[in-house]
Amino acid sequence: MKETQSAENHPSIQLGQLEGLMVSCPGKRPGQEEVASMLRKMQQNAAKKVPPDGGARDGDDLIVDFTAEKDGVPLRDVVGEEVPLHLGDGAFLPAFEEPLHGMCVGETRTMEVLFPAHYPMKSLAGQRAVFHVTLRECTRTVVPPLDDDFAREIGGMESLETLKAAIGEELNRLFDIKRKNLLRSQLIRQAVDNASAEISPVDIEAEIELTLQTFTEKLEAEGMTLDDYMDKTGLQYDAVREDLRREAVDSLKTTLVLQEIARQKHLVPSSKAVEKGLADLANAIQCSVGEFRERYPMAVSEIEDSLRMELAIDYLYRSADIRE
Repeated sequence: MKETQSAENHPSIQLGQLEGLMVSCPGKRPGQEEVASMLRKMQQNAAKKVPPDGGARDGDDLIVDFTAEKDGVPLRDVVGEEVPLHLGDGAFLPAFEEPLHGMCVGETRTMEVLFPAHYPMKSLAGQRAVFHVTLRECTRTVVPPLDDDFAREIGGMESLETLKAAIGEELNRLFDIKRKNLLRSQLIRQAVDNASAEISPVDIEAEIELTLQTFTEKLEAEGMTLDDYMDKTGLQYDAVREDLRREAVDSLKTTLVLQEIARQKHLVPSSKAVEKGLADLANAIQCSVGEFRERYPMAVSEIEDSLRMELAIDYLYRSADIRE
């Protein structure tokens, strides 16, 4: 947690309404349809590709080689080696795909193909050609049935009904988390909009610089520089900075409002919560809490600031008028 202001530039924060803020989060709670969809995904993830019994059929994945000739003359531009083909998806002309049904690996078939008049290769548009196709590989996707064996082997549950119930519980748990986060975001937005703040230009400029630094680091992680971004968007540096100014001011005001709520409502994190925060950060860099304290002497104060803001958000949530 960064320092938001110096003693000489302490901002003036006037909080507005905090209690009874009206928020809502539309959305249907997961039910049987969502559970069935998740089971289908689990089925697909557990599917195996196996050599088929018998010849190729729709849904099989093929690897083919082919050559083509027109009037007995080889078409050197129409040659394929190890070409993947999902039989039945219509990616190839029907006259090419249809004769592939029933083929076995190693077999070669010959078929005549009439190219449509609008075919992209103009030399073949509206023409007939003879193809010689050899099937090199053929695999079939086998999806396991949804039964108690599936539940035990894939889902780690005793029965399919138990697995369905567990999936439903997990989907609802994730739904509740997402819903609460959305509601919390709405409450923060309202609390910030209801507040007034007089923030010094010095603090605003410092926040802009921090936001610009973060933005630049994000671009670099994506393999871009700020100059690349400006070239791509056509924005000048001043325009980029002005866009970031709005983000920076809003971020700064949000932090200050939450800190002020915590101050006025006497919200103080427990020592246990602070110690857990320290332990989590220490574990993240694989060192002891003592070593972490030595390396980062400001860590405790930053963790306390962060926890106070979380307590402020929790206060808004507890005091809200939440509508379904």
